Amino acid sequence: MAEKRHLNVIGSSATTEPVVLRSNIQWVVIGTLLVVLTWLPLAMLGLWLSRLGTWGIEVALRGSATTAQWAGPSAQFLALALILGSFALAAYLGGWFIARFGATKSTLIAWLTGGLAGALVVTIAAAAGSLSPWIVGVVAYMTLIFVGAIAASWGGRRGQRQPNTASLMPPTLP
Repeated sequence: MAEKRHLNVIGSSATTEPVVLRSNIQWVVIGTLLVVLTWLPLAMLGLWLSRLGTWGIEVALRGSATTAQWAGPSAQFLALALILGSFALAAYLGGWFIARFGATKSTLIAWLTGGLAGALVVTIAAAAGSLSPWIVGVVAYMTLIFVGAIAASWGGRRGQRQPNTASLMPPTLP
């Protein structure tokens, strides 16, 4: 029978039962799901902002904007930048969460979390048939894994708990 896990009670110093920690693979799965579920609304916001930004670019360049003009290279670059930026933000937050609340080797676990989240997103997109030429799929796969791993490792470094240095400081004189 598996051991039960209990949440720690804040302010309670007495623990009657041993604390069972989660394994690192569980933190990778939790972080990956957190990154993907955080990225979905951010991606929708990025697409909406790219549509608004593209409309502003087309009006500034041509004086008017119609739906046929929205497929220009400036629109595609803006949408790509906002989607990639939103994925990097989601991976950063996922890495921060893992380091703050979870794994002991937080930078490595966060790095794995970001990379796995990127692979999961591209695999879902490929299963839906949206990566039609194979080179697009390979570039998207490598880019999202790289961006996810780097952003999550930065978040993992940032989220690590710092030791309390207030007690190490010498007392100040009034």
